[in-house]
Amino acid sequence: MSDDTTFDYIIVGGGLCGCVVAARIKNSFPDRTVALIETGSDARKSPDILSPSRAFALAGTKYHYTNITTPQKHLNYRSIPLATGRTLGGGSAVNYGAWTRGDRSGYDEWAATVGDEGWTYNGLLPYFKRAETYPLLQDKINHGYEGPIHLSSGGRGYPLRDHVRDAMLAVGLPFNPDQNCGNPHGVSPLVESWHDGERSFAANTYDLNGVKLFMDSQVATVIVRNKKVT
Repeated sequence: MSDDTTFDYIIVGGGLCGCVVAARIKNSFPDRTVALIETGSDARKSPDILSPSRAFALAGTKYHYTNITTPQKHLNYRSIPLATGRTLGGGSAVNYGAWTRGDRSGYDEWAATVGDEGWTYNGLLPYFKRAETYPLLQDKINHGYEGPIHLSSGGRGYPLRDHVRDAMLAVGLPFNPDQNCGNPHGVSPLVESWHDGERSFAANTYDLNGVKLFMDSQVATVIVRNKKVT
């Protein structure tokens, strides 16, 4: 199938997961045609997207959906805005880039709830490792070193950095040299999905070459007939 209207795989939504799935399919099956449909724009070369420090300035722009929660009882019934990415790469294109895995027990509880060991922390660990290039610690049990997302630790010399860390330790918080080993608790260096000062995110690290991108496009209806989707 080679025209621009018929594809072997059509992925609706070019967020983090959509980019990864499209890239994985195309890389695994180069002869298959893959389309990726995204309601936002392709901003992979935009300075606003490439600079993680501009993340907070993106709120309310064309790169965001701004959703509003229902009134929250424990927040004095206020409604809270929840910003999500509206561009190729989704949330990974507009967040600050902090890279933090969840607590091991949370994943294990998730697996117990659905009855599938694949969702335990250990079950997901190969995929965590596959996603990252982690240059901070030599720990091949917990980290990957050949993944598409390049990580760093800013090491920025803020005047209060050491004082804040020491104050946290003084009140009894433990020092944690690695917040991404299944235990995110304690005082840790911040790990970020930044590489050479630029954002490392789904749309510019996973290989989308050969994937047909439909930007600024929405899917209104999906029709299934005889196991074919139109």
